[in-house]
Amino acid sequence: MEPLGLFFAALSAIATTVAVVIAYEHRRDRRRVAKNSVNWNYSFCVAEDLRRRIKTWGPELIIGIGRSGGIWGGWMAGNLGSLPFGVVDDKYESNNVSFPGGADVLAALKRTHPSVRRVLLIEGASARGQTINEFRAKFADLMTDWDVRVAVLFVAESANADIEYCGRVGPSEWPDRMPWHQDKSWVRAMKREDAA
Repeated sequence: MEPLGLFFAALSAIATTVAVVIAYEHRRDRRRVAKNSVNWNYSFCVAEDLRRRIKTWGPELIIGIGRSGGIWGGWMAGNLGSLPFGVVDDKYESNNVSFPGGADVLAALKRTHPSVRRVLLIEGASARGQTINEFRAKFADLMTDWDVRVAVLFVAESANADIEYCGRVGPSEWPDRMPWHQDKSWVRAMKREDAA
């Protein structure tokens, strides 16, 4: 066999090996989700799928809701062409959610980007839809001149919210934690709220 033929045969073997490894990793990640866990690799795959679908709409500004929205909103803004980005944090107390400083953040974004019309709200995971519903209700008057759509990476089957871009419904058994949570204190807090 000629040297050029050997080179292409070796290159083909390497490409095939890489493809097999990628397929195995993807299948392994899908199995992990089915077993009630969500990992970073799978989350990035879901985010990339969301990004492709959101890109066709063409948002002009992204607002992350809460800390997970900050993570994925920043990622989305950077991967959609360095779009303007803001974060409105959330706070849970006694089964109620509030958004400290949210009105100030939205007002600053409007002042800074007055020509923006298409705004994407993003959250990492929604178990009940409460955060999204409360956000829309609380800030409806500040968002009247915006075309607002919502994206969430992972949505529980029982969530009750209008979400235009859903990454994945499930897993069927909601995980104890998402990969962007470092400890289980939030799980204990959610269980206390559910019991109340």
